[in-house]
Amino acid sequence: MVGRLIRNFLNGQHIICKVQHVQTVRVAFLHQHSKNVCPAAVLSCGARMASTSSNRPSNRSKLSDKYSNNSGSTLLDDYHNNRADNLQLTDLGKDTVAFALDPQGSRFIQQKLGRARSTETAQLIINEISAQVTPLSLHKYGNWVIRSVLEHCTEQQKRPMLEQLLDNVPTLVTDKYGCFVINHVIEHGLPEDRERIARNLHENIISLCLHKYGNWVIRGVLEHCTEQQKRPVLEQLHDNVPTLVTDPYGNYVIQHAIEHGLPEDRERIVHILQDDIMKYAQHKFASNVILKCLICGTADQKKALIDNVCGGGPETLQNARQLMADEFGSFVIQKFFEYGTDDQKARLVDALRGHVLTLSLQIYGGPVIQKALKSVDKTSQIEIIEELTPRACVIRCIKDRYGMHVMNMIIELIEPQRLQFVVDAIMYSPTDSVAPLSLHKYGSLVIRCVLDNCTEPQKRPLLEQILDNVPTLVTDQNGNFLIKHVIEHGLPEDRERIVRSLHENVLTLATDKYGSHVIKHVIVHGLPEDREHIVRSLHENITSLSLHECGNSVIQSMLEHCTEQQKRPVLEQLHDNVPTLVTDPYGNYVIQYVIEHGLPEDRERIVRNLKGDILKNAHHKGICSVIEKCLVFGTTEQRNALIDQVCADNGSGNPPLLQMMKHPFANDVVLKMHDFADSAHRDKMMFAIEEHIPALLRLQTRQLEQQSLTKSGALVDKRKKSNNNGLLDD
Repeated sequence: MVGRLIRNFLNGQHIICKVQHVQTVRVAFLHQHSKNVCPAAVLSCGARMASTSSNRPSNRSKLSDKYSNNSGSTLLDDYHNNRADNLQLTDLGKDTVAFALDPQGSRFIQQKLGRARSTETAQLIINEISAQVTPLSLHKYGNWVIRSVLEHCTEQQKRPMLEQLLDNVPTLVTDKYGCFVINHVIEHGLPEDRERIARNLHENIISLCLHKYGNWVIRGVLEHCTEQQKRPVLEQLHDNVPTLVTDPYGNYVIQHAIEHGLPEDRERIVHILQDDIMKYAQHKFASNVILKCLICGTADQKKALIDNVCGGGPETLQNARQLMADEFGSFVIQKFFEYGTDDQKARLVDALRGHVLTLSLQIYGGPVIQKALKSVDKTSQIEIIEELTPRACVIRCIKDRYGMHVMNMIIELIEPQRLQFVVDAIMYSPTDSVAPLSLHKYGSLVIRCVLDNCTEPQKRPLLEQILDNVPTLVTDQNGNFLIKHVIEHGLPEDRERIVRSLHENVLTLATDKYGSHVIKHVIVHGLPEDREHIVRSLHENITSLSLHECGNSVIQSMLEHCTEQQKRPVLEQLHDNVPTLVTDPYGNYVIQYVIEHGLPEDRERIVRNLKGDILKNAHHKGICSVIEKCLVFGTTEQRNALIDQVCADNGSGNPPLLQMMKHPFANDVVLKMHDFADSAHRDKMMFAIEEHIPALLRLQTRQLEQQSLTKSGALVDKRKKSNNNGLLDD
């Protein structure tokens, strides 16, 4: 009985701890224990929690503190609290509606209906919800049950439900959830059901197209109804294209008509759009309709749209340039480059002439230049690039937030032999040469692209300057990425030069925010002798590095990638300082790493160190994490030794376990400890806290009162603030 109760107690405490520091569930369990009362329901719950064969997902219980059973269903309460083992649809009866209105209950019905083999079982559900079809269809969770019934039940079974739905189409189509039920009927129902829905909607087509939820139903009609059924809908759409394409919801309906309508429907829409394409191309919603026309339209339709922008003389070229710099028009121009004919692309390139640099430096123009470079032929590509070949233009692009993407695109697209102008601009710029650009937020990215795509003779001069500036670059937030790139992808001799440059400053770099990343990169990608030198350089500072914000990750990297012989001196220093490390916000991660990746004897030594005074701080996050790692990766003997330690008096008159139960991080460890313990040690944990239950109850009451006062004060402050704002508004 005690074993089952502690499982219930600890689980309840753990669950609520995730949501709030004060644990109301714990109070209930403690009251039960203090009165020496163990109701059957509580014991049953504990037994099921202890059982590994439960078929109920554990995360449901974590939601139970937020659950409110407004329907008063006892069965739903049992389901939420894992007291309804092997529950089936046939067990729901009068509780079916309550389940349908509940998030977990609704999902339960859906899953069971999908697997049901008997039509009689499904009929039982239909009988229970038949009087609530419309309210359920309008409900956040109930609508899923209705849709599941429509999908998995026979036509004869669901016909009465369908009749109710079809009688309430006007109400459902404008509802947040009901619209999806009607869409489900349109998609999976009979042709005559679709016909009735289409007739019901006929007088409200346009208002529904402009409605947040109604537009979904119209789109369903366009996609799933027959041509005869949707033709009246399409005719109304054609009469209102200018209004619909500029509407936040109506534009999606027109896009659907373009995608699922006949070619002549697309033709009529394109004809309306092309006459005022500049207006629509620069509109937030209408521009999406133009994009859909370009994706789904015929070659003639695409040509008509593009020609209306750039098919004439200088005026149309100016129109194209206007769209290139526009927030929405730029996307239309990109599609023009993607779907246009060679002649149309050539005219668009003409529109770019003299404006390539300006557009490259713009938030919307930059992507247009990139798309143009990928879409046009070699001749046009060269023509675009030539405007960026002057060194001043190259440097401006390299140092610009948007221009650097254009420059990277050029480097990736064209042959290396034609990239010399980029290399020369970087090498011989009077003020922005390799070193300054390597430290630049955007320049460093372009240099990495050059190193990836240029030939060895081209990038060698850049590499030499990079290698000459290693000490400066390794501690820079941008430069360190370049050094890491060369270490990982460069020639062995380049990596060797970098490592030699680091030799004298390994300790300093290991504690630097950016330099530590370079040291770790050498450990991961360097040679064994490189790692050996780093270990020797840091040997006398292992403990201080383990306690350092940046250095601890270097130590972890050494433990992961060095040989056993190399890291053994490191491990010995760590073992000598376990009490210090486990209570440190950074050092505890190093000890956790040893536990997870070290040898069994290393874990054994750490567990032996976790005793005495150190466990006076067992509620601290660092120690809790270390103990948890020991529980997960340790042996049974090691786990039991830890439980013995936390249940023993630590010199203060109380066991560490008691203190751990009062803190959020340690709480999780207590639960984990209980999960791994054998029955004898579970009893030991319960006996360790049994005499302290009254004190825990008093503490719990004080915490609840304090939290209640805090919430009340916050609510009063909020109301005062609201009133003050109202006075100010007056």
